[in-house]
Amino acid sequence: MKTKEYILACVLATTGALVVVFILWLMSVISWAIVWATLSFGFIPIAIKAMNFYQEHDCYDIDD
Repeated sequence: MKTKEYILACVLATTGALVVVFILWLMSVISWAIVWATLSFGFIPIAIKAMNFYQEHDCYDIDD
């Protein structure tokens, strides 16, 4: 194998690895965004109940 071919093989291998890592990173970011959205949606009823309780009992601050 000539030096040029060896360098080209290294560049292709590095580029391929970079593409795979980028795809895995992107999938990781998307999955955490889905987890965050699901949890946010799930906590809406709890937040509404807390606000209603706060308003019904005329609380002055969070300690009440």
